[in-house]
Amino acid sequence: MAPAEGVPRGPDEEALSRALRFIDYRPRSRGETTDRLVRWGYSRATAEDVAGYLESCGVIDDRRFASVYLDEMLRKHLGYYRVRKALIEKKLERALVEEVLADYPLEEELPRAERVARAQASRFAGAEPRAFTRKLCDYLVRRGYSRQIAMEACRLIADVDTQNWRE
Repeated sequence: MAPAEGVPRGPDEEALSRALRFIDYRPRSRGETTDRLVRWGYSRATAEDVAGYLESCGVIDDRRFASVYLDEMLRKHLGYYRVRKALIEKKLERALVEEVLADYPLEEELPRAERVARAQASRFAGAEPRAFTRKLCDYLVRRGYSRQIAMEACRLIADVDTQNWRE
C-alpha cells in the first residue's frame, strides 16, 4: 500500500534494519552510522535520513555516546590527546568533542600518567637508566599524554634528570 499523499515517509526499512543491527552490537555515533550505511551502498541521503530518524527516536544520542566513551577511555588510563583523537575518530562534531573534553579531569593527568608508568616500568627494566626513562616516556606519549606530563611522570618514578634531554 502506497503512503497517502502529504504524509511523510519513514526511512528506508532495509537501511533502518541494518543500522539497528549495527548499533545493537555496540553504541555508535550518528556519523559512524551514516558512514557505515554509505559504505554498505546506501545513498548519502538515505543514510542521513536513517541516522536522523534514529536520533529523533533517541536510539542515537551523540552527547550521551561521547560522555560514555570519555569515561571508557579514562578507565583505560589514556591521556588527553589520545582521548580527543578517539572522540574525533568516532565521527563526532568538533564542537561536541570540545564540549565533552571540558569534563576531562586535567588535574588528574599527572597522577594517572605516573600510575601507567609504574605499571609499565618492568617492561623496560633491563635498559640503562636514561634509555629506560626515554622508552617509558615515549610509551606515555603514545598513550596520549603530553611530552611534559610524560617526562614528569618518568622523573617521579625513575629518578632520572629529564630536564637535559635533547628532543
